[in-house]
Amino acid sequence: MAEKPLTTTRRTLLGAAASLPIAALAHSAVIASEAKQSSSDSGAALDCRASLATTWTRRLARYRRLADRMKAETETGFLWKANRRYDRDRAVIKARFGSWEAALGTPEGRELGRAAFDRVARAEEAYYDRCTAPAMRAAVLVCQTPVPDLPALLSKIEVMQAHELQEEGSMPTPALELLVEDVERLVRERPRA
Repeated sequence: MAEKPLTTTRRTLLGAAASLPIAALAHSAVIASEAKQSSSDSGAALDCRASLATTWTRRLARYRRLADRMKAETETGFLWKANRRYDRDRAVIKARFGSWEAALGTPEGRELGRAAFDRVARAEEAYYDRCTAPAMRAAVLVCQTPVPDLPALLSKIEVMQAHELQEEGSMPTPALELLVEDVERLVRERPRA
């Protein structure tokens, strides 16, 4: 692993910032469509719920595909390979100079260390661009999508927790507000016995 890996807070912040325009547009479109449909007759409300469930399912599936890709890249993909190479490079440098600190005390050792670090840093940047940022955008979009039922609400909470989206400022609308909206809607739409 690199000497100073990216922190979760930085990744969360960058991912949320990258996804703000898409998430804001998607959230307002879904909410507007839902509001328009709920003011119609009950047949339209059923259509709206079906459309909402379809949208939710599609977005959650896309998020899960991207999350699986992130995991695969860290376990066996290019990021994993880059980190293994960095570990090997450090071991070779330590063996050659006696220690990492001794290596950094020489111009040749500094150059070898910098080259090893630059390679892993490029891999981490590529991982962010290819995996983290798209997954974060998909996670925010999932969290901004109204849920069709209680199992979906639990899935939304899991996504929020996995990416720390419940933290203040990580989404355009605070996570708690989104969850309250979902619960209120689910209670309103609950079939009466």
